[in-house]
Amino acid sequence: MVRRSLLFAAVLGTLLLGPGRAFAADSPPAPVACPGTQSSCLHSLLTILNRERHAVGLAPLTLTMTQSNGHAACVGSLGHSQAMAQTGAIWHINARDPKASFPRNICMSYSTAGENVGMSASGNEMRDLRLLNKLMMSEPHSASACASEANHACNILNPLFHRVGIGIYQSGTTTWLTEDFLN
Repeated sequence: MVRRSLLFAAVLGTLLLGPGRAFAADSPPAPVACPGTQSSCLHSLLTILNRERHAVGLAPLTLTMTQSNGHAACVGSLGHSQAMAQTGAIWHINARDPKASFPRNICMSYSTAGENVGMSASGNEMRDLRLLNKLMMSEPHSASACASEANHACNILNPLFHRVGIGIYQSGTTTWLTEDFLN
C-alpha cells in the first residue's frame, strides 16, 4: 500500500508503504543540541523523534546506521537527502534517480516502511531540524486521521515502526532531511 501527502511550509513530504496506525501527541520537542557532527545531529534528531513517541506511550525508535548511511548497493537515507539537494527539490520518487527513490533507497528488509522528507534553509542545521519536526507534528495525527491518510506525524507515531534511518545533508544554508521508518 502506498499513501502520500505533501505539506509545503518549510517544505515537507511523506510517504507510507504498508498498513499502520498512529496516535496523537501534542507536546513540542524539547530543544536538543547538535554540536555539528553528522553523528551528533542524527542522535539529536533521534532524541526529538523518541520524545514525540514517548509522549504517547510508544516504544522508542532504534537508529539504524545501515539505513542512515546506505552501502555500495543502496543509497540509504543520507543518499536520498543528497540526491534531493542535487535536484533542489524534495521528492520521494524521482524518475531521473531511481536508486535514490523510495522505496529503492531502503537498504534493509521490511514489510512496512514510511518516509518523511523535508528541507529548511535557516542556515542553522539544528534549528532547521527542530522546525521540520514541529511542522511535521503539527499535522493531524489522531488514530482516525492516520487510518485514512498518512502524513509525517503518522509516520513518526506509527506503533508498527521500530527502526529509523536518518539522512541529514547540509548544502550551503539549506538542511535536507530524510527519515525512513521500518518495522
